[in-house]
Order: sequence, then structure tokens, then C-alpha cells
Amino acid sequence: MGFQIKQRFMEKIRKVAKVAVMQGNFMSLDFIENYKVLKDAVEAAITEESSLIICPELCITGTLCEDHYFEKDTETHSWEILATLLEKTVNDKIICAFGMPVSFNNALYDCMIYCHNHEILLIRPKTVLQDSGNSRQGRWFTPWVDNSEVSDFILPDIIRNIKKQETCKFGQAMLFTYDKVCLLPLIDNELLVPGIGSIECLAGAEIVLHSAASYHEMGNYEKELKILQNFSKINKCTILHANPLGCDGGRVYYEGGSTILSGGELLSQAPRFSLNRFNISYAIIDFEENRLSRTADKQWGAYTTVNSQSNQFINVTFELLQHSIKNKKPTEPLKEEIKPLPIHQELAFCSGGWLWDYLRHARAIGFFIPLSGGADSAACSTILAVLSERLFAEYQKNNAFVISELKRIADDENFAPSSKKDILSKLLVTSYLGTVNSSKETRYRAKALTVEFGNLHYDGTCLLYTSPSPRDLSTSRMPSSA
Repeated sequence: MGFQIKQRFMEKIRKVAKVAVMQGNFMSLDFIENYKVLKDAVEAAITEESSLIICPELCITGTLCEDHYFEKDTETHSWEILATLLEKTVNDKIICAFGMPVSFNNALYDCMIYCHNHEILLIRPKTVLQDSGNSRQGRWFTPWVDNSEVSDFILPDIIRNIKKQETCKFGQAMLFTYDKVCLLPLIDNELLVPGIGSIECLAGAEIVLHSAASYHEMGNYEKELKILQNFSKINKCTILHANPLGCDGGRVYYEGGSTILSGGELLSQAPRFSLNRFNISYAIIDFEENRLSRTADKQWGAYTTVNSQSNQFINVTFELLQHSIKNKKPTEPLKEEIKPLPIHQELAFCSGGWLWDYLRHARAIGFFIPLSGGADSAACSTILAVLSERLFAEYQKNNAFVISELKRIADDENFAPSSKKDILSKLLVTSYLGTVNSSKETRYRAKALTVEFGNLHYDGTCLLYTSPSPRDLSTSRMPSSA
């Protein structure tokens, strides 16, 4: 009886909100396609009654625009896309975050823009740039170093024409909703810097809005996940982590894996290496759980006033806690531990996903691979075979997006594969490029591989390009290449 009374009491005081993180395949400088992905994702979140959705860093432009960031058109088109999203998609039911470059005082910043009800709430510039590995953000962007106050940003005409909003705030600040929920924006590796985030949590931040652009490296995802879990546990907060997905036209591959964590527990995770245009991960958060945890920790209470005077807050006339879902139970933590993929599987999924996105965006219909009978060309073909197996699995799940792309590649509206070989036969064409010096074994291995895969194969010899010319014979030179 006592347990039932306690349960009813907790249900009465429960304060819940449905939140979302999205991951999308954003192609650099493909503004129209990126807009479609963002529009579809936000509309899906609104349909699911989510009151908050976070998108990845630089999602409007794509992450690796490189020196195109220096072109004024890149920022201009970004404002045009943002204006269209504000006018047609971002309504009074949701808070959204989009990433794009923004110029302020003749410097270019990597920014996240937080929007609600057709207006911009805050432009948050990145404070710690990524200049290691394949990232060279310091070449294109300026880090924001003024943490003392936020500035007024004069909006461009295309934004002002939507709702007569003249200015918005620019700088480091937290969002404070009408129902007293504090949101802390962070961008990418800011979370790794000591002090950033923790002091704001002591000042009242309850949800960390973490937009990132982390590309795939072997074993890196598991390390990042542990960092997010530890931060969420130590600071007794909720983290919404949004990461891009797929190939954006450059050399790297973004693996997705966007997550929602609370109190150190993993509540929801979007798939890694997904073949979709975008994925959304949802969770219903009970804010009273973390609030009670903070209240019970006396050491936490002793430090809540540290640097509280320097924190900037922006009031938002919006209730994040939803009455429509108050009777729904909060999302339970995932019971199964996220285990690392085997190395060979991770490499095949990453490489195959990159090829799939490149194939789609290039509007190509397949790949041609010259086989030598050796390991290199065989490995490339095997990557496509693994991709075909994954595509067939999505076909069996009635994935509408994958099915439409397969029909385009096959140039057949009635294309209905019965096995992965049917898909691979449309994706891959091979040829044995033999010479007079090639052995029967390499020819046999190339032929055997294509028999196993079931793809179209040409078995020929390239004598035209490798036979020595009379001049080569007279001078004892190596055969010319043409």
C-alpha cells in the first residue's frame, strides 16, 4: 500500500519532456538537400511531440567546405536556408538548434543557432576549435574568447522580414525556459576542456545541448561515449549529443551514433553507420530525478554559487515540460551495454557507407573495379559485397528511402531483389586487366571472386597498353604505358 502511494506521489510531481537528437547526411555546399534533411527531421520531431531537437555542428553548410568558408556566398546561402526553416518549419511547439558559419565584427565563427517560434533565440559561437587529425578549423574560423557578456547581433534582412526581429544575442549564454529548465549549449570538443560545462551545471544547467562533428576513427566512438557518460554522471545532468552521418564529399566519414544520456545512463542511441538520409533518437526525460540527485548531494550544494555571477541567461517564453506526455513514463536506460564492433566489421561498414553516400550524391549507378587477382582489388570488391548485404537487409525491412535509391540505381521501378547478389550485380562491374606477364592463378582468383559475388565481369587482357613499341625494343627501355 505504501509503495502504491509513493508511486502515485512521484507520478504527480513528475516533470517530463520529450527531447530528440538527429543525425543526418549533410553534403558540403549542397544547401537544398541539407535543407530537405533538416526540414524532414524537425517535422518528424514535431509529429512525435518532441519539444526540443538538436542538430549537428555546421549542418546547414556541411562540415568540410574548407576554403569555401571564405566565400561570402557560403554564409549568404546559409542565412537563406535558415530563413526558410524559420518561416516554414520552426513553430511555437519546439526549440531547434542548427549549425552554420556566422560573421561578426569582421571575423568568421563556427556557430550553433537556437530557434523557436520563427525567431532566433541565441547565436552561440564555438570557443575551442578542432585543429588535430583531419580537422583544420583554425584556418577558417576564429574562436570566441569573450566569455564575460553576450553582444547584440544585427540580423540580416532575410531574417528580419519573417517576424520583424531586428537583433538577437551573440555569445556564450544559457537558455532559461518559462518552466525553469536551464539549457547549456556546447559545441564539439568544448566538452573535453576542463571547467567548461561543469561550472554552468553548478549554476543550474540541466540539459547540455552538445552539437558535434566527430568523424570516424577506430575505437574513438567508445572513448567519446565514456566521456559523455562520465560528464553526465558527475554533473548530474542530461546530455543531448548530435553527430553527423555519412560522407559529406570529403575524405572522412561521420559515423552518427547520436545519443541521449541522463545521470550517466544511456537512454537512447541512433544507429552508427546508418544508410538512411537521417535518423532521430528520442527520449522522455524526468527532470526531477537529476534535481533530487543534486539536492541530496551536499557537496554539490556547497559549490552551486561558484562563478554564478558571470553566467549569462536568455529567457525563453516556452514551456519545455509538456502536459501532453505527463502520464507517460520516462525512458528507461538501455539494459544492454554498447559493445565495440569487430575491427573488420567497423572498417567494412565505414568504407561501404562512404561509398553509398558518394554514389547517391553523385547520382551514379555503380562502380567499376579492375581486378588483378590480388588482395587490394579483392578487398574493394568485398566492401561493396558487405554494402549489398546491408542494403538487402534494409530492403527486407521495407526501408522506403533505400528502396527508392535501389530502383534509381537499377533504372527499374519494379526492381525487387531476392538476395544480396541481385543488388551487387547492379552496383559492381569488374574486369580482369591481365598482361602477358600475368599468371593463370591471378586470372582464376579474379574469376572465382566474381562468381561468388554474381556481378558482371569482363575477362580480358590489356595487350594494347603494355606491349613494347619498336622504339622501346631498340633502346632497351621499359614498355610504354600507351
